[in-house]
Amino acid sequence: MHASHPPILPSRTRTRDSTERITILLEEYRQVYGLALFRLNALDQRVPIIVGTLTAMLGSIGALPHEVQVVLLVALPLTLLWVIRTTINHARSFEDALRRIEEIEQTVSIRTGERLLRFQSSHPSRGKYVGGRTGTETIEAVFAASAILQGGCLYLSVTLLGLTGTWHIAFAGYVAVLSASQIGMRWWMRRYRYRPH
Repeated sequence: MHASHPPILPSRTRTRDSTERITILLEEYRQVYGLALFRLNALDQRVPIIVGTLTAMLGSIGALPHEVQVVLLVALPLTLLWVIRTTINHARSFEDALRRIEEIEQTVSIRTGERLLRFQSSHPSRGKYVGGRTGTETIEAVFAASAILQGGCLYLSVTLLGLTGTWHIAFAGYVAVLSASQIGMRWWMRRYRYRPH
């Protein structure tokens, strides 16, 4: 939950020191916006590129030698865990950048006596989604793709590798543990809050 906008101070409080501080803040604003754009691009590219590549690998696994099939079916669920973890890290960093931009906008407003910068501090979705709407949607898409690909791995472990009995139970347990780890990451991400240093 975000506090309401800070009160605007009268213009007589402006000083040379305030002007210098505003210049520094605006430079930080520019740099943090650049970081936010980098994180946003990274999030936008993750689903089509990484998930597309992993899907293609799973689809072509039948044409590979048996030993390679085993390695890929074991490695793919672990790779999906890594994809989700790195996607969450990008979304968290994007959230940090957005919240810092909001802080700078509010500070500049206080020091200038006007709400000159207001896009992020007045954005309708601020505080509702960790990593903004883009971050949230990307994470949801990666989780959905991961669930489908893990199901594909379980299916192929039976139809392609012929796993039965203890081996099938062991592989299913392995996938279940990784799925539980993913759910834990998802829960942790939803509870994440930016804390300025």
